[in-house]
Amino acid sequence: MRWLMVWRGPGAIAWGALWVTTALVVGIHSEAGAGEVTALDLEEGRDLVTVMIRVEGEVEPHIFDLEDPPRVVVDLGNGRMLAGGARRAGDGEVVRTVRYSQFVLEPEPVARVVVDLAKATEYHLIRRSGGFALEFARPLSIPAVESKVVAESSPAVVAVPTIDGPPTKEAVPSPAATITYLTLSTAYVSAGHEDGLAVGDELSVLHGEEVLATLRVDDLSSRRAACKILNKTGEVDIGDVVAWAVASPDEAPRILGLGPGPRSEQLASAGSAVGARDWLRNQGFRGRISGRFLTVQDRTGTGQSFTQPSVDARVEGRNVAGSDVDLSLDLRTRRTFRDEADGSSSQEGRSRVYRANLVWKSLESRLSLTLGRQYSPELSSLSIFDGASLVLRTSHWTAGLLSGSQPDPVSFGYSTEIREHSAFAQWISSQVRGTRVSVTAGVVGSYTHSEINREYLALQSHLSNGRISVYASQDVDLNRGWKREVEGEALSLTNSYASLRYQMADRTTWALGFDNRRSIRL
Repeated sequence: MRWLMVWRGPGAIAWGALWVTTALVVGIHSEAGAGEVTALDLEEGRDLVTVMIRVEGEVEPHIFDLEDPPRVVVDLGNGRMLAGGARRAGDGEVVRTVRYSQFVLEPEPVARVVVDLAKATEYHLIRRSGGFALEFARPLSIPAVESKVVAESSPAVVAVPTIDGPPTKEAVPSPAATITYLTLSTAYVSAGHEDGLAVGDELSVLHGEEVLATLRVDDLSSRRAACKILNKTGEVDIGDVVAWAVASPDEAPRILGLGPGPRSEQLASAGSAVGARDWLRNQGFRGRISGRFLTVQDRTGTGQSFTQPSVDARVEGRNVAGSDVDLSLDLRTRRTFRDEADGSSSQEGRSRVYRANLVWKSLESRLSLTLGRQYSPELSSLSIFDGASLVLRTSHWTAGLLSGSQPDPVSFGYSTEIREHSAFAQWISSQVRGTRVSVTAGVVGSYTHSEINREYLALQSHLSNGRISVYASQDVDLNRGWKREVEGEALSLTNSYASLRYQMADRTTWALGFDNRRSIRL
């Protein structure tokens, strides 16, 4: 960081201190943290179908099942999934598919494994050397209803109890989530209808055994819920644990595995009635296609009447058709028909494709390859580009190579006039006492018709712990050729930016910023 210390200007000392402070915090928080999910395997035996979850480090498993269609969910608290999500086909008789992804990153990482079942059946989660074995009994060997987490060395250790007869709210353990965001009247929770929640459910915010507040679910998606804060007996904060009751005496169990009988047969028959939307969801697709129609009638006679139909499409495909391939599409198009004052008419169209790419990823190799129109989430200085990116992720490090061209600035269509190439590395700390730090460094080259457009070093740093968030970025242009002649020096500090946000206990937020970004000669 020597170039920071020789920067001339009144903000040099403060700016250098900000980066040095970040470096010190990085060193403080470099201790080991999250466990790492390294692989998933499917083993088929005569009596059992086993999903092997291989883990390095310590994770905390939480298992529950869901209905319609039947599936079993394993949440691995303090677990990181290095290559995003994926989907694998099962044996078909017991397990349809196995899906896995990073469910939550903040405030504590949670990796999620979802096993879609052909029909509800008995299951056990057994702790083994190097991970966990999720075992499903084949239909001919199903005994009584039970669900448990068993230690390999001590089969008597049961984390999720077995219960004779229908479960009660007192007998069945509550699943737990956390508060991810807060406003004055709303708490956002890291659980949705796939976790058994429904609109109108009441949740409890816990601190140990103390109930700090009661929440009511007002809106929810598959894995998120927006809840109204009904009452508070204590201070609620981001990261607080939220729990809810999952069954009453006259309800079916949501936590326990289901054995054979009329109920499991009903679930299997209900799951077979799959409509077109469910089929798309089962193939991994989510999204929306929407249309709008605007018409303006001019009464002044100046020729400003027009009609404008438009269509937007946002589609995300995760593990399409059980493969390791994702798809992403963000398309917005409109057409304008005008009636001129002289009686003539005209029309013009405008289409913008903001994302259109395919992603291949592998949990075992920790690699992901993206082809098409995309942007780099690690380097904020890179805008949308058409090309390819290859990224390698580990528990704390991410490194990647990117190459492509910028879209046409007017039509936003494909263009080869400006080409960009980049290499970057990012380090993310373990989360210690709610604090997480990331540091990113990248080298970017931009060229117009093989001539130097811009070559620069991009540095970024981010620190957050729920109440405080610090972000700093600095671009250092490397001048050679015609740029050296114009700038007069080999290095130029071109984009200096920093922001700090602090939320006080009374929810008052303080924001400070420093912006010294400049126009760049191209």
